[in-house]
Amino acid sequence: MSSNVKTAKYFIQTTSSGSEKPQIVFFDERGNETTAQSRLLETHFDKLLTVFNGLPKAVRRSSGGLIIVHPTQLVHLHTEQGAEEIRVKVLFKELERNAQHQIISKKIILSSKTVPLSEIQEGFSHDAIHTHNFVVDMGLGIIPVHVLSFYPDSQGHTWALFVRHDEIQKALLESRPSQIMVYEVPLDLLRRIEPFSDSNEKDFQWAKNHVHKLLDRGEKIVPEILSIGPSAEVPAGLSFTELEQCLLSSTQKSLVLDGQTYFLSNAEGTEQEPLLLLNENPD
Repeated sequence: MSSNVKTAKYFIQTTSSGSEKPQIVFFDERGNETTAQSRLLETHFDKLLTVFNGLPKAVRRSSGGLIIVHPTQLVHLHTEQGAEEIRVKVLFKELERNAQHQIISKKIILSSKTVPLSEIQEGFSHDAIHTHNFVVDMGLGIIPVHVLSFYPDSQGHTWALFVRHDEIQKALLESRPSQIMVYEVPLDLLRRIEPFSDSNEKDFQWAKNHVHKLLDRGEKIVPEILSIGPSAEVPAGLSFTELEQCLLSSTQKSLVLDGQTYFLSNAEGTEQEPLLLLNENPD
């Protein structure tokens, strides 16, 4: 950051007492209550109340799609010319990656990103797996995936079982049995994306085309470390629902919690590590 920019960082709590107007309380980085007054903050008062209401939010990643994030801190920028800007530091879960942004283990880490206040959007639910389009970035750009199910691990993290969208689409059209690999990623790695975009943003159709380009280049689309056992052989002529059930049954294990069945992987290779802080502002 250039030397002519001054930065003030605050933690925020929103308070509401009955019929009184909600208030914003600012705390410095040591946890002491402080004041933060400016015309810009007053202008964006309603937006700040929404962003810091304790609920998950969404932000767009540069490679495409929206991820769920948790706003944690307000960053107030001042320039010598009198300009101001409000940014928000958000936290989200990731898997350990190398310098090329490629996933190298199943260790879940906590990453952070600082974005303009205007880029914070309302959060979304992953539950509607048949009505939402999801993509994942494994380090080669976003690819479309089809989510089969979710399950909780022993550490309280939710994982998503998925297959490549292009493979399940191809299997539905094949006249002979197909081999399909089932994979898993932490729920928070799933990105919601629009089917088509009219604002030049990457959409689900872009991701579908991108996969074919990667295949033409001979790229490994999904790291083997995310796979669950050997590939599943699925018969030809199955309906979409039958194909899903066939793939789920190949995951071998299931767990029933509160009357609900969670399909599990052979997760002995999954590293259960405490959440660690990774680099600030990954792409």
